[in-house]
Amino acid sequence: MASSLDEDFDDATLNVGISVVSDMGGIGGGVWNDVLNNQMNWETTWTFDPPIYAFGGYWDLTPAGVGGLVNVLIGGGVFADVISPAGGAGFWGVVSDEPFAEVLLGCAGASNPQETYTLDDMVYSIEPPVIEVAIDIKPGSFPNSINPDGKGVIPVAILTTSVADGDPVDFDASMVDASTVRFLGNCGGASMAHKKADLEDVDSDGDIDMVLHFRIQEAHIFASDTEACLEGQTMDGAHFVGCDSIRVVPKD
Repeated sequence: MASSLDEDFDDATLNVGISVVSDMGGIGGGVWNDVLNNQMNWETTWTFDPPIYAFGGYWDLTPAGVGGLVNVLIGGGVFADVISPAGGAGFWGVVSDEPFAEVLLGCAGASNPQETYTLDDMVYSIEPPVIEVAIDIKPGSFPNSINPDGKGVIPVAILTTSVADGDPVDFDASMVDASTVRFLGNCGGASMAHKKADLEDVDSDGDIDMVLHFRIQEAHIFASDTEACLEGQTMDGAHFVGCDSIRVVPKD
């Protein structure tokens, strides 16, 4: 879980910004110990201030025998699931595009209406998740040769991708807020050189990609660099980053 914070329960004091209300839970032996009895109620509520985007930890549902199930409700309805690690113990966590302030836990076992569990190394993140997107530096060219002393601009395409087409993530490049995008070398970064982005099908796969141009010298690319990256946000505030290989060439 990137950029995560950790509550290890090594003492009775929770990290700043975390509070918990629980019918039977408490810290002991370096873990959070809890017993959930009622399927109809949320018996343990973790609250985070500021709100978080990710939550998880190492769950052991076996202290009282064979592990059962724990219901979890994130942020009053942002996400709901059942915690049931393989073999009754293991890591379980969730990452959300939307921030949430509460994690509610309740018993989920219909045949056994009581669940005893421990939680160790609880991790959480106050930073929004970062989407890893596909980019193409100097579309149509390979290797992507860049002269750091050049006075021109370099085109970089942000590609639209689809899980249905075998890509690792669904991403609509046309929804990028071009004003937030920066082209990054090893140090610093360049903002968009032109006033508007171009929308076109760069990779001939039938969907629309975004092409932006950046001034080479503002990217601070060094001779030792082998890749360069873009970072920015979408129109709805989702953060993304994408990298592609480069070959640094000397000035002609």
